[in-house]
Order: sequence, then structure tokens, then C-alpha cells
Amino acid sequence: MQKHQIQNNHLKISTLDFGATLHQLWVKDKSGKAVNVILGYENINQYLDNPFSIGSSIGRYAGRISGGGFHIDGKFHPVHTENGVHLHGGIKGFDKVYWKMSTATETAVTYQLDSPNGDEGYPGNLHVEVTYALHENSLTIEYKAKTDQKTIVNLTNHAYYNLDGEGDILDHSLFLDSSQYLETNLKQLPTGNFLSVDGTHFDFRKPKTIGNISDFKGIDDCFMHQKTQLHVGSLYSPKSGIEMQVETNQPSVVIFTPEHFGRTNSLFEKKFSKFSSICFETQLPPDAPNHPDFPNPVLDIDKVYLNKSVFRFRII
Repeated sequence: MQKHQIQNNHLKISTLDFGATLHQLWVKDKSGKAVNVILGYENINQYLDNPFSIGSSIGRYAGRISGGGFHIDGKFHPVHTENGVHLHGGIKGFDKVYWKMSTATETAVTYQLDSPNGDEGYPGNLHVEVTYALHENSLTIEYKAKTDQKTIVNLTNHAYYNLDGEGDILDHSLFLDSSQYLETNLKQLPTGNFLSVDGTHFDFRKPKTIGNISDFKGIDDCFMHQKTQLHVGSLYSPKSGIEMQVETNQPSVVIFTPEHFGRTNSLFEKKFSKFSSICFETQLPPDAPNHPDFPNPVLDIDKVYLNKSVFRFRII
């Protein structure tokens, strides 16, 4: 497994070729101390068994798919399911394979992956690239993909953020410029209904301290916003003084705050507490292939898939 590091005057990151993973992200706090604001394994070989996809690139389809598969032009494509759910690309999704580093500069690194036709049940030979780039106080994560036949694509990064680099995120303030969220069933699959956040604990249109949510049991939900909208939300820690603003060209973001990491938790328990972190998974909605009224996940042969997301840091 190969590790690569880039930095500028504001940020420093390390990446891994396995899973095209964001391994570390160092930001200076209000005292000038560098803080690693994402969770990561100290021993990089532990990413070989990474059930929570910590820091990894997710594909071919981030999130859940129902019904055992999906149709494209009337043809059904079956995919692997567990308890009726296909998750994060299947048994061996993009987070569980080695990518090839194609280019690297002082402030950017690009990994590429060729996924063959039929990979995990998905049609088409798919060429994928992800670029991690630093510009002043921002990290840009950009996914591109091209196919030689119609397929579905939904890529995202699965970093777990904690702006203190320790403890939990219950004192972090969360803002989401989203007026709707997806209703889900007991399997976390979308019902197809877009619900208003009005009067619910899903309303983050004004910054809200996460730990102040009544009877907080965690968040694992998809929030919708206007497709033309760039700034989708922010996270702030009063302890470190670090604010992270999130921008994306994607129509939704999945917010995930795991209570713990199961058997993996022992690797983090000395430094982190319950509700250690939060994910901003900028992407298409889960199960979009099976909901015609959702944003279209089909990639045509003459098109380029693009997910461009920016994580901008400042002290306030």
C-alpha cells in the first residue's frame, strides 16, 4: 500500500492508493496547532479491513439500492444484496481495491481505476479518476468517470470529520441549507417521499449544536438541496475554532454520525468517544436507479460523470 502526501501553507493531506483513500487532513486550529480533522488508522494496513469505509472512495454506487438490482432501458441488472440491500457498490466496491496513482504535483494527486464490464453486476467498462487538490484553505475532491455503455454511477468520499481531532462531535455546530430530506424505511431505503424539515430535528437551516438535539441517537439521512446550489452546509467546533464549509455540484448530501464503530471501535477508543465523527457524503440520493423522480444516475457513453466537492476551512 502506497501513501502520498501533499501540502500548502494552510493544509496538509495524506492519501492511499488502496480505496483512493483520504488518510489524513491537517488543519491549523485557533492557536495555530495542526489538527488532523478526519478519522484514520495509524497503521495503514488496517485499511485492508475497513468495514466503515473510513476515508475511502465509494462506488460504483454510493449508498443503498433496493430490489436486488436496477433497470437500464428495460434490462434488469442484478447486484449483490444483504437483507434486501445493495450497499456502496457491493462485495468489492471501489473502497476495497487498489487504484493507480496517475499524476502528482506539490498540491494535487490523482488516482485512477478501470472497472470492467460486469464488475459487481454493473454494465460497462468504467474509467474513474479522483483528484485531491489543495488551493489555499480548501480541499477539492473531484470524481470523474466515463463508460463505454450505459451504466449507473454515484461516487463520493467517505471521510469522517471531527474538527477537534479527538473526543466527539456533540459540541460541533451543524448547518445544512436543506429544506427537504428523504424518508426511509427500516432498512434505510428511501420510500420515495421528500419530506419537509419544518418542525423536525432534521432542520439545520439555522446552525444547531448536535448534542443539543433532543434524544439524539445519531443521523444517517439524505438531505436535498437545489442542484444549482454550491454551498450546502458547514460544521464548526468552538473548541478548535475551526469551521468547515462544504460546497458541491451534487443534489444531495448524506449526513452520517455513527454512535460507534463496532469491533473497529477499539482502534479509536483512546482518542475518540461515542459519536466521534460526522460524514458529508456529497452524492446522488440513495436508490435513485429505482426512483424515476429522483435525479438521474444513468451515465451515457458520450457523457462525463463529475462530482466536484470543496471543503473550505477557516477560523472563526
